[in-house]
Amino acid sequence: MASGPGDDALKPEVILATIKQSGAKRTPARAVAVAQALMVGASKRAAAAHAGIDDNTLHRWIHDDPAFRALVEQAEGAAEMTYVSAVYRAASTDPKTAMWWLERRRPKEYGRRDRMDISYETQQLARSIAEEQGLDETELLLEAQAIVESARDRNRRADGA
Repeated sequence: MASGPGDDALKPEVILATIKQSGAKRTPARAVAVAQALMVGASKRAAAAHAGIDDNTLHRWIHDDPAFRALVEQAEGAAEMTYVSAVYRAASTDPKTAMWWLERRRPKEYGRRDRMDISYETQQLARSIAEEQGLDETELLLEAQAIVESARDRNRRADGA
């Protein structure tokens, strides 16, 4: 992982010194476990599970303790910089990686248009069918989405078999 300014604040001994311990669950070891999970890119839910706490507990700690909140933000920032740096390095030799980043970073400017057109066509078709059949357009779209997701699941299982 790339190091940068402020990385010392993410060392376990610094975390232990800055985290207030209150209640039986909030231990320095759990704070370190949360920070370490976040530093490698885990979600808050996964970090909470890794530390042996409920994600609601983690969110309460973040809300209640400014030092812990700062630690969480710094750990998430460190993870993001690690992965942004990796994409940056890969994009210098692979145009597909550069396009992937642009599509996600600036979807209005660089996002794939075919997906939006299909979505628009589907919505127009659903509106037309709903009017013809006297159905609710939203319910029809939700049912269509469920059918598509079911088909995707079947295809994934077939591919994995």
